[in-house]
Amino acid sequence: MLMMILIVEDDAGLSELIREKVEECGYKSASVYSGREAIEWLSLHKAYIMLLDYTLPDMNAKEFLTELKIKGLALPSFIMSTGQGDERIAVDMMKSGARDYIVKDNNFLDLLPEVIRRVDKEIENEYKRNEAEELVRKNEKKIKSLLAEKELILKEVHHRIKNNMNTIKSLLFLQAETLKDSSAIAALQDAESRVESMMVLYDKLYRSPDVRELSVKDYLPELVNEIIGNFPNKGIVTIENNIEDFILSAEILFPLGILINELLTNVMKYAFVGREKGIIYISASINDSLAKMVIQDNGVGIPESVSFENSKGFGLELITMLVQQLNGRIRIERGEGTRFVLEFNV
Repeated sequence: MLMMILIVEDDAGLSELIREKVEECGYKSASVYSGREAIEWLSLHKAYIMLLDYTLPDMNAKEFLTELKIKGLALPSFIMSTGQGDERIAVDMMKSGARDYIVKDNNFLDLLPEVIRRVDKEIENEYKRNEAEELVRKNEKKIKSLLAEKELILKEVHHRIKNNMNTIKSLLFLQAETLKDSSAIAALQDAESRVESMMVLYDKLYRSPDVRELSVKDYLPELVNEIIGNFPNKGIVTIENNIEDFILSAEILFPLGILINELLTNVMKYAFVGREKGIIYISASINDSLAKMVIQDNGVGIPESVSFENSKGFGLELITMLVQQLNGRIRIERGEGTRFVLEFNV
């Protein structure tokens, strides 16, 4: 399909020569000889490019553009043509939207095809760029829609997992109620506490804007309160915490939550035996990519014989396994009470 070039030139002889050049370049053309005629033509047709003479019988090009705007007509891409010595006017028209300008001198007709082709290429490139940008916008919208759908599905999955865990926790509780063996009851209660720590994470993820990660400051205090709230001696314990606000992925928080449950369970069971009150201090911080967690108590202290390396108890073995899962390291510091220090890269 041939593109239409509108020639707005009051000199009929020159207009005819321009028309011949335009059609030699492979375009269709239409000629008008005044601003009013151009406005009337544009109200009925569309021009791909307009070759606009600055000085017309009824108005100049600037006034023509104003009239076009008043009438609400679309301004096509246009090339300004001016008389010799009017280059400053042409530059001013470039600021008003002209794609290019050409001076009507002896070389005018020879240069015209090159100027038209250059503007044509510019329009084509602009069209392709706009088309590509529109495609990017559509793809972004589609991706956002798919991500929102995925987030919704993940939230629903987390919600169902939490509900299933609640069922498991209830079954463990009911099973423990039927037993008389104290060690079996304790084992089921420990399992119930582990399930509780997982439920806190899934509940937080379900309520979080991003189901793949969570603020440590938002997660840990509630987890600690849930764990300690399960013990009969909770009333004698004061919790002090210093938790920085940083983000961890769900993949890290899952083993971390169970690990914290194991450490606090040990503290609540053994640290304050024979004591009327106790303090548990919890801190979480990050330096570059190294996360550090400290759980400390002022209790009776852990025996020298107990360590993560040689323990045969399930709880400490589970802690060792979870630390390995985090690719971290943990140590016990003894003094006035016990201090557990966990470090891992994120």
